[in-house]
Amino acid sequence: MTKHYLSKEGYESLKQKLDNMKTIERKKIAKSLSEAREQGDLSENAEYDAAKEAQAELEVEISRTEEMLKNAEIIEETKKDEGIGFGSVVELKNITCNEKLKVTIVGGYESDSLNGLISNESPLGQAMWGKEKNEEITIKVGDFVTEYKILKILK
Repeated sequence: MTKHYLSKEGYESLKQKLDNMKTIERKKIAKSLSEAREQGDLSENAEYDAAKEAQAELEVEISRTEEMLKNAEIIEETKKDEGIGFGSVVELKNITCNEKLKVTIVGGYESDSLNGLISNESPLGQAMWGKEKNEEITIKVGDFVTEYKILKILK
């Protein structure tokens, strides 16, 4: 069984998503199926086929979400004096290209690198784990090497 690490907010968000899929999205698809059936011959009805496919995809997503919630472990934010961990907000300097960035360490489900939410399982998340202000870290992915300096631990 794979543990899914989530913040309390991420867990609640996932529960809301599941509730929405089970109540609202299922009803929308049921309505689409009903309307497509009313058109007659289902063997050549593209709208019916599309609605059945959407229904199957939704049920798979519901199942995945239920499994994730079942195996979720709500993570406590790491205290600032314990080094970088879950919930840490970190300001870094990419030494390789001389750019600053701010990231937050989250579980895999909540990660969104375009918005600064970095998974604890990502190369950057793993390299920062437990580190302190002013430490330097090196990330190597294949032949690509990037160096960072931890400027601040904001949270």
